[in-house]
Amino acid sequence: MKYLYKLSKLGAWVLVAITPLMLFSGILAFKPAALPWLKAWLPKAMSFHVGLFAWVFIPAFFFHSLIGILHGVGKVQWGNRTAKIIIGGLWIAILAWAFILLMPSISSFLSAPTNPINNATSTSGGVNLTSVEIGRHNSFQSCWLIISANVYDVTRYLNVHPGSAATILPYCGKDGTSAFATKGGIGQAHSLSAQQLLQSFYLGKIGEKITNQQIQSINNISIPFTRENDGFDD
Repeated sequence: MKYLYKLSKLGAWVLVAITPLMLFSGILAFKPAALPWLKAWLPKAMSFHVGLFAWVFIPAFFFHSLIGILHGVGKVQWGNRTAKIIIGGLWIAILAWAFILLMPSISSFLSAPTNPINNATSTSGGVNLTSVEIGRHNSFQSCWLIISANVYDVTRYLNVHPGSAATILPYCGKDGTSAFATKGGIGQAHSLSAQQLLQSFYLGKIGEKITNQQIQSINNISIPFTRENDGFDD
């Protein structure tokens, strides 16, 4: 049983080492205003957090817990080889099931293009702002919103939104008029400065045809980094 103890101890140290990285990358990705001195890492924070969680934390946690279970089984009377095989097999099956469910989404997230133009359906040097086209931009990598029949590309703002990216993501590729007007139904309107900030991400009106240059220009604007909780809350 000594080898199980050593492996369990090793797994524990791996978890101890990566947990702070998980916490810091998660905070930076979803609450960047809490760590303003790390804003240079914002573009990579979400990918790092998701990749670390999928490829290191989950395997380390499951194998550490599996070894702990097998170690415990060995200390009871029914801790024979058959019991270990059954319990170990069930735990590995749970791990495999989790990976089958999570990996397609995680792989898609990590491999998705970061340039909104790559996600857009360009025709004759431009993009038609149809509901179908807008619906394609429904992720962290490319987030377009409809607010009062106007289309906005807020992709670059997700990481610096005081209310976290999670409050905007449900409306990516959709109409977020009501959410923006009421901060997700809480009845509180956005300030004038927030409305002015929104205009920085303006692409055009629904049905218009815009150029790739218009899309790219939004990638070049200066994104404010603030602690004020007056962003595009859900």
